[in-house]
Amino acid sequence: MPKDSLEIPPRTEVLVTEDDEGVRKLLGVALMQYGFGVTLKPSGEKAVEFYRTHHAKIDVVLLDVQMSSMDGPATFTAFKEINPSARCCFMGGNTGVYTVDDLLGMGALMVFSKPFESLSSLARSLRDIADGR
Repeated sequence: MPKDSLEIPPRTEVLVTEDDEGVRKLLGVALMQYGFGVTLKPSGEKAVEFYRTHHAKIDVVLLDVQMSSMDGPATFTAFKEINPSARCCFMGGNTGVYTVDDLLGMGALMVFSKPFESLSSLARSLRDIADGR
């Protein structure tokens, strides 16, 4: 088969919004090792600013629930105003005033607990969500 006719699967692009620098960097490195294109943002405000102009290339968003100033649910609401079909998941060790049912009721596709059960499971779930499964 000629080289130019090979089908190369498109890379899944994920936007990770996490205010803890260590967790943010760990997720960035881990998800890149699983083949994702990763954009890291340290706050809801910075994520919304980025998403406003780049949402067409983002396949799935991973949002921390508890962040200073603009929390995950407020960020999620802003994403949905920009792109009603945004695919978003939450993550949190403590979801604060929000229950998992609250977050799913907002339209989140999944809620991951921190610490993560396994990074490979997280990557597999994000890929399935990005693929619409």
